[in-house]
This record gives sequence, C-alpha cells and structure tokens, in this order.
Amino acid sequence: MGMTHDTVNHSEGFKDLVTGAHTNTIEGNWRGIKVQIPSQHFNATFVDGGLQEAVWRRDCRGSEWEHFMDALKNKRYT
Repeated sequence: MGMTHDTVNHSEGFKDLVTGAHTNTIEGNWRGIKVQIPSQHFNATFVDGGLQEAVWRRDCRGSEWEHFMDALKNKRYT
C-alpha cells in the first residue's frame, strides 16, 4: 500500500528527531479510519478490507467515482 513503518522510542520522547516520526501521526490516522469502519466490522474477518477501503477513500477524497471507474476500466481491483 506504499506505506512505511516507523518507530518511536518513548523513553526518549514522542518524536524521532532523525526520521520525524511521531505518535500523533498514527493516532490521528487511526482515529480517522476507525470512524469510517462500522463497529460490526472490527473483527479479523472484516478489518483488513475495512482498512483498505478507508485508506482508498482518504486517498481518493473528492474524486471517488472517477477512481472507482478507472479501477474497473483498468482491472486494478484484484
């Protein structure tokens, strides 16, 4: 999905001075994604697809229909 996993050593602070990673990024992203996933889908069966959909909707905000049609046209939905 084009993401990297950064870490922060909380015994040294809440921001990694070298990479710039901080806990606010993941906390903010997780809160934004959680509100988009129905509570009945917070289980092992559905959470992966729910996360993928939430990230897709965030990345395509404002042009979801065009991105959806493009994915169908170019068969990028598998």
